[in-house]
Amino acid sequence: MYHTDLSRSGGASNGIDLAALNWGNFDLVVIDESRNFRNGSNTSTDEKENRYTKLMNRVIRSGVRTKVLMLSSTPVNNRFVDLKNQLALAYEGDAGKINEKLNTSSPIDEIFRQA
Repeated sequence: MYHTDLSRSGGASNGIDLAALNWGNFDLVVIDESRNFRNGSNTSTDEKENRYTKLMNRVIRSGVRTKVLMLSSTPVNNRFVDLKNQLALAYEGDAGKINEKLNTSSPIDEIFRQA
């Protein structure tokens, strides 16, 4: 699948009918060029979902428990928050899920604020 398929409600991608696809049925998502998902959910002033929010809500948070593997040679494309938004995909946007795994005195949001 292609990241642009998240923005489509019909048609086919690699022979797969997008209208019939259960996006929440994937237990592993591999994202090549994860910098394409650097813009978080609060980047748009209109109410239309962007690719990031669709990936988070329809694939990662819904259905089966999903692991996320991100590949990128440019994780920080414009701002350091680009990396924060990509990392949030791995912990479903719930900072508590990564804070309990980090061996730091500060929560992840504070680490990014200071950076």
